[in-house]
Amino acid sequence: GLLAAFLSVAIGTLIGITAGHFRGWYATVAMRITDWFLVMPTLVLAIALATVLSRSIWTTILAIGVTTWPTTARLVRAQTLSVESRPYIERSRALGGGHGHIMSRHV
Repeated sequence: GLLAAFLSVAIGTLIGITAGHFRGWYATVAMRITDWFLVMPTLVLAIALATVLSRSIWTTILAIGVTTWPTTARLVRAQTLSVESRPYIERSRALGGGHGHIMSRHV
């Protein structure tokens, strides 16, 4: 359960931070994929994934982690948009902070 939750949080955080930071076409595509995963029944998708892959505990972890990340991604994206509107992010950009620096240090 812990590994599945870690995988879900890792995928959701990665998608959410990048979609909140890089706006435009990337955010649109990432959020549409997230919306698609939100409307798909989680149990059906997890069973389909478990059917295609070999039977093991790692398949179960992967199936749960891959199907439960969209809510985390939406939450992280909203928080990223909130944080990026603060003045210290603008100061960091003005001082030459790149995308990686801003996403890893400030957001």
